[in-house]
Amino acid sequence: MDYAPIYYTYSTISQTLATAFGLLLAAYVFRMQSYEADQAKVVEEYERAARQDPPDLDTLARQSLRGNRQFSEVEHLARSMGRSLRWTGVTIGLCLFLMPLTNPRTFAGAPWVAWTFLVGTVALAFHCLWLYYPLVKNVVDPLARK
Repeated sequence: MDYAPIYYTYSTISQTLATAFGLLLAAYVFRMQSYEADQAKVVEEYERAARQDPPDLDTLARQSLRGNRQFSEVEHLARSMGRSLRWTGVTIGLCLFLMPLTNPRTFAGAPWVAWTFLVGTVALAFHCLWLYYPLVKNVVDPLARK
């Protein structure tokens, strides 16, 4: 059995996930800056309404709800990013651990073990990509609406 395709598959999976996550992280950082600017606007409008005599209670309530909603979105996005980071790290680590093991001596009597590891790693890679989809949607959609 030729183990080179398995070796290169592990290499490709780890490189692809690292690149995709790096791009996702860059978009995430950009989105966090956008959230920060949005939050500054909310605080400014809230302070303006609070300084009025008498205070504009409708605006205060509206800005408070808007700020809470934005904070919830950021919190959800940060949790999703953390989950994606953990799964991506595990998958890349597994690829790097299994790459040196893909040689004829390691699985001489049982090539099915090598294929089992490969199928499991590919499944983990697809799981990571599945986790990226809602992140991309949450990071890119709000930027497109502006």
